[in-house]
Amino acid sequence: EHSLEGALMLKQVLKIFWSSTQFYLPSGPNNSDGTANIAPSPALANPETMQPWFDILRAALVKPLPEASEGLEPRNQPTSKEERNAWPWWKVKKWAAQIITRLFSRYGIPNYAEDEVKEFAQHFSQNVAPQFLGPICETLNLRPSGRFCTDRVVHLCLNFVDLAVELAPTYKLLKPHMDFLLYKVCFPAMCLTEEDIEEFENDPHEFVHKQNSPLSDFYDPRMSAITLVTSAVKYRGQDTMQPLLGFLTLSWGS
Repeated sequence: EHSLEGALMLKQVLKIFWSSTQFYLPSGPNNSDGTANIAPSPALANPETMQPWFDILRAALVKPLPEASEGLEPRNQPTSKEERNAWPWWKVKKWAAQIITRLFSRYGIPNYAEDEVKEFAQHFSQNVAPQFLGPICETLNLRPSGRFCTDRVVHLCLNFVDLAVELAPTYKLLKPHMDFLLYKVCFPAMCLTEEDIEEFENDPHEFVHKQNSPLSDFYDPRMSAITLVTSAVKYRGQDTMQPLLGFLTLSWGS
């Protein structure tokens, strides 16, 4: 399905799923007498029941979004940044990335999980998070490959990788790609853009305001890139510290 109507429907479904799982995984249907079911969520008792949802989220992340000039489906992707950000198919990717990152942070890290979530967290960290590393990294490779990706999607994907760096099962898969993530994704995201320089020269007050806005933690790829680099040094310093220092020294000297 490539239509905008399909994208709008899927976006709405994902928004409802987000609202239903943002703070807790819902329990089963009410009891026969109409009272609330206080039993644990079926997903917590049997994590595999969530797999169809994970399949949907993964499919949304891997779906190619070609440029309008390529003539491929889904067609007619806008060309301006503002219109792209509002395009339903990019909204679908945003919601998919937001949901899986939230599930990871809230339910997927065994060391921080509450007792009733431990089993789900073990399953997520060992079976679910690894299957999303490929789609997440492919999405982060869009900009280094010269293709478009919205700031919000990049921000959320970097947040997912940040969580994955700390966990042994996911870091084992990430380790061969850390140079790419740090130097091809994070470093360019942290650098000033031409728009930043122009704004600094024309409106320095607004530039400083944007750089220090507390809201930037929730949408700015620069902040999530800084967080990822910090986590890489904190949790995986033996692998990343010396190469990172060498890269920075070479970059500043050139």
